[in-house]
Amino acid sequence: MAQVMLASVHAARAQTIANFGFESPALAANSFQYLPAGATWTMAGEAGIARNGSAFGNSNAPQGNQVLILQRLGTADQTVQIQTAGCYTLKFKSAQRPGNNQTFKVMIDGAIIDYVRPTGSSFTENVLPDIFLPAGNRLLKFVGVNPLTGDNTAFVDDVTLVKNPTVQTVTNPGFETPVLANNAFQYNPVGSGWTFSSNSGIARNGSGFGNVTAVEGSQVLLLQSTGSAERSVNFTTAGTYRIALKAAQRTTQHQSIKISLNGTVIDVITPPNRFFTDYITADVTVAAGNRILRLEGTNPLGTDNTAFVDAIAIEKVSAPQNWSSAATWPGGTVPAVGAAVVIPPGKRCCWIKISMWIPS
Repeated sequence: MAQVMLASVHAARAQTIANFGFESPALAANSFQYLPAGATWTMAGEAGIARNGSAFGNSNAPQGNQVLILQRLGTADQTVQIQTAGCYTLKFKSAQRPGNNQTFKVMIDGAIIDYVRPTGSSFTENVLPDIFLPAGNRLLKFVGVNPLTGDNTAFVDDVTLVKNPTVQTVTNPGFETPVLANNAFQYNPVGSGWTFSSNSGIARNGSGFGNVTAVEGSQVLLLQSTGSAERSVNFTTAGTYRIALKAAQRTTQHQSIKISLNGTVIDVITPPNRFFTDYITADVTVAAGNRILRLEGTNPLGTDNTAFVDAIAIEKVSAPQNWSSAATWPGGTVPAVGAAVVIPPGKRCCWIKISMWIPS
């Protein structure tokens, strides 16, 4: 039988989510309320909060005394401030209303992170696939799907977002050093920790290059023509890694960026426009020790073209998980032959012994 491996990234370290246990507003004993005011969460449809002992028959909350209701197509969302860019994992506890069969999806900034169908009326923990999140405000949303139609409800509690502690340190990842004068740029600046070529450097917000506001801090890397920037990164442990960054074009220009590690090209990216876009490179196996990370303009059109880079992070990727192992699957049940299986964003499937790939 073919085996399928699921790859994901590590995560741990909490990010604050307001009213993560749905304890506000405090309801009367044994009650529930649709669309309550003052919950921090914005709710729509048949969503709300239920206290222990409510008419919904919800099991006691694993955190506090109240839980989120997702009845039929109800939704709940809130804006979460991500302090630092990186790889995050969303965790929460969920349960079905007794006798019900509800599925809900979890989204961040409109992207579906996973579909969840609680296994029973007792709360169990859900750990979703890891996702790279840029710094700034991100919209977290729970959406009832109700695929079987009818009146079905699920409950959610104790929502936490944890940051990957195995992100590999890159010194000066946002090119904030040295600090330039307002609206300035500088080729080949000294004191950044990066080694620049003659056509690369740092641009501050409002510079003559017309770069949009930096997503991290106030400065960005500029790669003009075939300019390059490189630095040594110390990998404390061997493993599989990938590089996350943000990149943008100079207005109306067309630049591509080659990303390499110790001379091996990992990826070539071409930002679509002047606004910063998130990129995550292909995985690469790295031995422990110092390795040279290099970003280089390829200038495919051969004229004067510039791109900008900001918020570089290196993430360690975990060992693959075996499709046939119960430990791989939420609820501990391996999908049966012919079962419909959703491969969520952040996961990759690879058939072993069969020349076939299943896209994420």
